Amino acid sequence: MEEDHRARAPAQEANDLVPVLTDEATREWCRAFNKENSPSWIEPPDDQERKALQRFVELVEELEGYAIFKNLLQRNQIDWHVLIENDKIVAAAINGLDEEHLRSFLLTLRMLYHGREGCSIRQIAGIFERRVGIRNPLWWNGFNAHRLGLNSFLDEMKLPRSGETNREIFETFLWGRYAHRDNAEATALYQEWERDQVRFVELKGYFLLITATFFSHLRSLLPGVKQLLGCRDLQL
Repeated sequence: MEEDHRARAPAQEANDLVPVLTDEATREWCRAFNKENSPSWIEPPDDQERKALQRFVELVEELEGYAIFKNLLQRNQIDWHVLIENDKIVAAAINGLDEEHLRSFLLTLRMLYHGREGCSIRQIAGIFERRVGIRNPLWWNGFNAHRLGLNSFLDEMKLPRSGETNREIFETFLWGRYAHRDNAEATALYQEWERDQVRFVELKGYFLLITATFFSHLRSLLPGVKQLLGCRDLQL
């Protein structure tokens, strides 16, 4: 037994020379290895980016619970009526629309639309481009396709008769009536539209459809945002 012990002693001494990595060092080594060798590796979001991504998820999921989304916008169909008495238009309105519910929905939605908000779609796209774009083009292209489709919908589609783009209609109602009332240009255009009751209710119907489509695009981005939120330091 003693001879066996002496025979193993050199190997034991050699093992004692191997450094023992701490958990933190192991994570850093794995991170560096994956970054260098894995084509699907991406840089995890930093704390500020993670907060923006989480806020995006929270707001979209909150908006899904609003009554106006469940009862009107989710149907993706808006109906309106015009009341005529003695050959005169006395009223024009959207069927089933609750103005207070709409205002509440839009005041939350604007944070996802306004480019300077940290959780806006523009800022979220910037995070994806920095973290995903270079390392995982397929994932980035899938995310970006939704954003490009939304911009195309807003900027390239126009009303056939008057020529307003979907973005012009959306921003005129959003900034001129419901959100930033200090936007003089949007407010003036909104007030001009109000003078023609029939045209106004038609434009408002389109505005609601545009709002529903915009929110639909946001919801389609949700799985990708959650996936990026799930990325941690160790990615094998």
